[in-house]
Amino acid sequence: MKILSLIFLQVLLYTMNPFLKKQLTRKIDSKNFTILATFSVFLITFVYFIHAVYNDNMYYKLKDDLGNFSKADYLKLFSTAFISFVGARILAYILSLDVDVSYVTNNVQPMVIVATALVEYFFFNKALTKQKLTSLTLIVGGLILQNYGKEKKN
Repeated sequence: MKILSLIFLQVLLYTMNPFLKKQLTRKIDSKNFTILATFSVFLITFVYFIHAVYNDNMYYKLKDDLGNFSKADYLKLFSTAFISFVGARILAYILSLDVDVSYVTNNVQPMVIVATALVEYFFFNKALTKQKLTSLTLIVGGLILQNYGKEKKN
C-alpha cells in the first residue's frame, strides 16, 4: 500500500507541475523563472543534504561511495544531472510556451514509457515480454488515435 501511495503522490505532483509553472511564467520572465526554479531546487537539495549529514552520518557514506567512482562514473553523474535539467526544466518550459500544457503532457508521458522500455531492452538486456509489447503497442496506438487529424486542423 505504501508503494501505491507514493506512486499516486508522484503522479499527482508530476501532473500539477506544468500547470503551476505555466501560472508562474505569466508573472515573470522565462529566464528569471528558470533561474529561480533552479535555485529553489538547489536550496531544497542543500537543506536535505545538511539534514542527512547531521542525522544519518551521510558524509562518511558519501565519502566512501565517491571514493569508488571512476572518471566515467563522474561523467555519468554529471550527464544525468544535465539531462534532467535540460529535459525536465528547459524543454518542458519551452514547450509550454507554444502549446497547451495538457497537450504536451498527454504526448510526452506515454512516449517516456515507450522510450524507457526500449532503452531497458537495447542497453540493459531487459526482456520485452508479450504483455509489455502489447502494452507498448496500445500506448503508441493511443497516441496516434489521440493526434490523428490534429495536423490538418492546425
